[in-house]
Amino acid sequence: MMVLYAKGKNGALEELHRTEVVLNSSSPAWITKHTLIYHFEVVQVLVFRLYDVDTQFHNVDIKMLELDEQQFLGEATCVLSQIITQRDQSLTIDLYTEDSLRSTLPKNCGKLMVHAEECVSSKTAIEMAFRCSDLEYKDLFARNDPFLLISKVVEGGVQIPICKTEVIRNDLNPMWKSVFVNIQQVGSKESTLIIECYNFNSNGKHDLIGKVERSLAELENIHNNGKGENLCLPSSGGQNHDNKVLKSQLFVDKFIESVQYTFLDYLAGGFELNFMVAVDFTGAVQYPQTSCTDLWYKYKYQVMETDTIIL
Repeated sequence: MMVLYAKGKNGALEELHRTEVVLNSSSPAWITKHTLIYHFEVVQVLVFRLYDVDTQFHNVDIKMLELDEQQFLGEATCVLSQIITQRDQSLTIDLYTEDSLRSTLPKNCGKLMVHAEECVSSKTAIEMAFRCSDLEYKDLFARNDPFLLISKVVEGGVQIPICKTEVIRNDLNPMWKSVFVNIQQVGSKESTLIIECYNFNSNGKHDLIGKVERSLAELENIHNNGKGENLCLPSSGGQNHDNKVLKSQLFVDKFIESVQYTFLDYLAGGFELNFMVAVDFTGAVQYPQTSCTDLWYKYKYQVMETDTIIL
C-alpha cells in the first residue's frame, strides 16, 4: 500500500491519499487515483511512503489501518512540478528505507514511478459488464480463477491501470460484475484500452490468459453486435512476431453511457431545495436532576434569539 503526503512549509506532513492493497507483489501497480490542484507559484512537495500490510489486516478498510502496525518499506520525495514537466508526465524516483534516510550515503531499496495527467472535465461515465468463454487452463489440478485488468497506454508505451474486476473462482466461462469508467480517466472513446485476462495466484504472480486491445467505441460495437472478440497471447518470439489468437473470447454484455450531473447542474436546471427547522419547546427538554425545571425558563433568551435568526 502506498500513502501519499503533502509536506507543508513547516515540514509537517498531511496525509492525502491511500492506495488499495496489492497482495503479494514486489512490483505493484495501483489503480486508485488522487486528484491534486496544481499551483504554479507554490512548491508542492509530495512524500510517498510504501507499507507492507500484514495478512491479518487484508480485510480491514484501508482508511482504518494503523500505519504504525504495518511494515515500512521505503519513502520517496519529489515536487509536483517535477512530474508534470516530464515529457510523458511520468517520473521515476528512488525509494529509501528509514535507516538509509539518516545516512550520509543513502542506498535506495527500489524505484517508484509516478504518473500525472491533467484532468479534463467530463461528466460522461460508462458502465460495462464483461464475460469470457472457453478460457484455457492455467492450473494443473483446478480451473482458472480469472479476473480482468483494464489499462490505458500513455506516451512512452507505459500502461496505466484504470480498473479491474473481481476474481471468479474455478470458472472457465466467467461473468463479472459491472465496472465503471469515466471518460476523464480514458481520454476519449477512441483511446485504446488494453483488457487483460489473468489467472489469479495467491503469490501475486498472476498468469496472463489472454488480452484484447480495443477502444471504448469498439467495445460499444462489440456489445451492439453481440459477438465475442478473440483473446490474443503475445508470442514468445517478441514484438516482431504475430500474437497467438486463442479460441477464448471476450463478450461485452452491457455498455451503458450516462451523464453524472453535479449539484450545480441541478441548481442550474431549476432544482429547488427546501430547508426546515423544528425547535422542541415541550416539557421533555428538562434538567435530568430537577425534572420540574424546564430549560425554556433557563435559556429563554437564547431560544428567542434562535427564533429571530430562523425568521
